[in-house]
Amino acid sequence: EETLQVCERLAEKGARIIFDTSLPLQVPGFYLYQQREKLHAEWLRGQVGGRSAPQVDGGCFLVAGNLIETLTDLGISGESFPAEDNLLWLRRLIAGGKLYFIANHRDHPVDLSFRIEQGVHSLQIVDPLNSSTGVMRLKPYAEQKSVTLPLAAGQTLFLRFLQQPVDDELWRIPQRCGESTPLQGDWDVEFIHGGPTVPKPYHSPVLDSWTATGDSEAVAFAGTARYTLIFDAPLAEHSLYELSLGRVAESARVFLNDQPAGVLFTRPFRVLLNNVLPTGNKLEILVTNLAANRIRDLDRRGIPWRIFYDINFVNIDYQPFNAAEWPVRASGLLGPVELTPVRLQE
Repeated sequence: EETLQVCERLAEKGARIIFDTSLPLQVPGFYLYQQREKLHAEWLRGQVGGRSAPQVDGGCFLVAGNLIETLTDLGISGESFPAEDNLLWLRRLIAGGKLYFIANHRDHPVDLSFRIEQGVHSLQIVDPLNSSTGVMRLKPYAEQKSVTLPLAAGQTLFLRFLQQPVDDELWRIPQRCGESTPLQGDWDVEFIHGGPTVPKPYHSPVLDSWTATGDSEAVAFAGTARYTLIFDAPLAEHSLYELSLGRVAESARVFLNDQPAGVLFTRPFRVLLNNVLPTGNKLEILVTNLAANRIRDLDRRGIPWRIFYDINFVNIDYQPFNAAEWPVRASGLLGPVELTPVRLQE
């Protein structure tokens, strides 16, 4: 009832207090329950009648059947980002503006359109996967009140809406300027470190989980394998491409012509390549899987590995943990690996 009394005083001073769906139906806790329940019942009787109707210029108590509609009726505008399924965004206030984290959890790309608030002079974009930054060119507010930013499936970005100009390069968006080409050929696969034993290397024109090669050592292996392919550029006159790895289980480090191109550990498994030669390119992809298959193998062979002195290692049902019946997890580069010519556009 102390909370309700504070709300009463706030309403008397002009605050509009909104309850989502219904008024509180009971008081929590057992301390002085009957006395507090009586006060609560009196308060509820006081809300019957005109006090539950919107009073825009004065204080009131409101019960919102639809919270968003109620806020809109009161003239309270929400965020400009679309409330769409599988599109996550979080906001923080920072010095000089606002910081948003955007994540596209869909299985397909989306064009994110949002409003530019008055007073925003700079929009700085940060890609958390590779730490690249840039500013989007904005026109004066009267000429440009909204912008559109493409987000690939699984892509995440930080957006900084700032009230002051930012000294940074322009943010450039890769625009495809040709068809995607699957990289085909004989992949050399070499296991470079991990255990319990290092499987034998193999060659394959088709990308698949290394657990599907028929090698029992590969089924139990947890570690890193190097995938190597020699290829020619699809377009001899083009040098900037976007490399898409398709499905990766679970992380990858990419090298082109012995130069590092990026580290990828989540969707979208893609990276820009700016040193593609017309012919004879060497693509190396170091893929590391999870430890699940090795843990499964240890428990299947009864090898002790859960050596803890200060914790009981149990499963979700608080039974002794045992991974022997786990299914084998796909591991390695599963593809398809594709190369798409792109150009960077402001």
